[in-house]
Amino acid sequence: MSTSTLTIVTHIIGRHKTDNIIVPIDNINTNVAQATSPISPQDKEKLERRLSERPDKRDLVDRNILRDSTVAPALQAAQSQLQRSQLQDKLDRELQSRPKPEELIQKGILSEDEAPVSA
Repeated sequence: MSTSTLTIVTHIIGRHKTDNIIVPIDNINTNVAQATSPISPQDKEKLERRLSERPDKRDLVDRNILRDSTVAPALQAAQSQLQRSQLQDKLDRELQSRPKPEELIQKGILSEDEAPVSA
């Protein structure tokens, strides 16, 4: 097994092998990771500043950017679809029970010239 493969394997299992001594990864000097970090200190500072200025969830809900839901994010689309479908069904039922223009004319609610032309 090559040294790089051994290093990868030992990192995967959470340990680092040095001179036949197994040392937990938590004890390894973090300066190596900082020196090889792909982000510059200026970019890191800018990112931290922007994250601190990020609006909180309540503000995003108030501005209708996020939905106020207790449902898991993976189910929110299905919940929205269900609510829309239920609303459409309710509207269809209400339209079915709507009085016909002839009934409204007989009750004096609608005049003859206001009645819609039926096709």
